[in-house]
Amino acid sequence: MEMRMFRNNTSRALERASQYAMKSDFCAIFRQQTDRLYLLALLLMAAPQKAEECLVGSLGDCIEGNPVFKNWARAWSVRAIMKRAIRMAAPLTQERRENTQPATGSGMELTPEAAAMIAAVTHLPAFERFVFVMSVLEGYSDRDCAALLNCPASAVAAARLQALKRMELREATQNPEVYELPFSQELTEVEVA
Repeated sequence: MEMRMFRNNTSRALERASQYAMKSDFCAIFRQQTDRLYLLALLLMAAPQKAEECLVGSLGDCIEGNPVFKNWARAWSVRAIMKRAIRMAAPLTQERRENTQPATGSGMELTPEAAAMIAAVTHLPAFERFVFVMSVLEGYSDRDCAALLNCPASAVAAARLQALKRMELREATQNPEVYELPFSQELTEVEVA
């Protein structure tokens, strides 16, 4: 009787364990989607070296983190990159660009249009860049972005609108250096807080 109960418990435990992503699952995701995940990290971090740090650290976070269902592992990997990038960059200040040389996809084979788009996104102010990548490119809701960025959903909506205006202005003028909006259209810290 005890042996049968032990077998049943063991088989249930193995069945439950097979539902969770393992180290090998995350390694496979990061190996198969290296370019996509690196691009995500690059767009968020706006610097190739920091993007590499973010990517490698995120793999470690996935492997060492809480168990997650196998079918959630890909989305969890993206979320891990976002969370690590947020911790690394602390983008919640509404500062302007720190460096004037935006990333262009260092080491990646890109068309001129793709390189220009990467430069355009990485040239955005940090908070707007994070919101743009998370909400527009990755499809996160305002609520999810707000929870990850620890800010009100209204700040996310305003920053997304601001980023879209900057991108539209850049596209209209065909000038990658044009990001300045008239003062009345700039976000202020009071609106975000």
